[in-house]
Amino acid sequence: MLVQGSEKPTQIESVKSSKASVVEQKSSVSASDVKQSAKNTAPEQGQVAVLSRWAKKGQLSQAMAQVEHREMTIKQLYSGLEKLAQQLKSMPSSAPVSALQSHSMTQQITQLQQQASAQSSGLNSQLKVQQPNAQVVRQLNSKVDLISQRPHDESIHLLLGRSGKAVHLQLPANQSEAENLNTIAEAFAKQQINVEVNRDNRLLFTTSPEYSDALKENWVITGQGVRVAAGNPISLQLSELASPLDQLEESVKKQQDVSAHLDFINRAQRQLKANLLQIQAQHRELTAQLQQIEKSADVSGEQMTQLSQSLKSKMLTPNVDNIAVITAQANMTRSMVKYALA
Repeated sequence: MLVQGSEKPTQIESVKSSKASVVEQKSSVSASDVKQSAKNTAPEQGQVAVLSRWAKKGQLSQAMAQVEHREMTIKQLYSGLEKLAQQLKSMPSSAPVSALQSHSMTQQITQLQQQASAQSSGLNSQLKVQQPNAQVVRQLNSKVDLISQRPHDESIHLLLGRSGKAVHLQLPANQSEAENLNTIAEAFAKQQINVEVNRDNRLLFTTSPEYSDALKENWVITGQGVRVAAGNPISLQLSELASPLDQLEESVKKQQDVSAHLDFINRAQRQLKANLLQIQAQHRELTAQLQQIEKSADVSGEQMTQLSQSLKSKMLTPNVDNIAVITAQANMTRSMVKYALA
């Protein structure tokens, strides 16, 4: 049967109309999906913001608790030293400490040392506030003399532990202590190690943490001359600097006079005062950050309701992934709960 010419446009228009309807329907569905997605995204972003603030607040609260504990430790150490000082001031300044008094004071100093060396104290062996990238300092044994003037030329070779680094020193005869020190400093500078002399005329070696292995392991010294006999290698271990409390303990054990003990106590207290100022500055900074977060944490009741409803919905929906989501959110708010209960 032949199709009439008048019927063809009608069928074509019908097809076009059908296609347009499908396109319009797809467009409508797409727009609906976008709107729904936008509605779902807004609460989720609000939840992330709330939980992020809680997590940050928890971290700051934990850091503040550590700072407050360190501040309390420093004050306790200072008070303990002040108690010792008062005991000493009741004695004649030029009189030596008796054996009984020495024993009693040594016990008190030992307690202070244990308190200062605890990891939670935040102090290093020098009673200074620990820093993440602090320089590493070691000192040479007092029995090893590398800087005094000698009447003969000397050649000294130092193998710096297992680091593979080595230093060679050529010390000419009759060279002064200052010149010997300069020669040693130049040789060690090539290994990123700084050298100086302390008040006891002992060599101090300082380097950054990345090169510290060379100072933490035993050295082997060989050479020719008076300081090091030819062919006889000597093993040396660098030691940490004695802390003010260690120096005080040694002074008391030697039963030196009262003025010597008071001098060591004053040194330790000066260091603790400097630490206290530093710790209090950290406390003020953390307090300011916490206050800033609290000001920006004006979470509306609607946001909190959305968060509550979202969690409730996820708990009631039998989806394994929801367990991981809720657990993650709980972990993020754990610190905030601790802060609220503190």
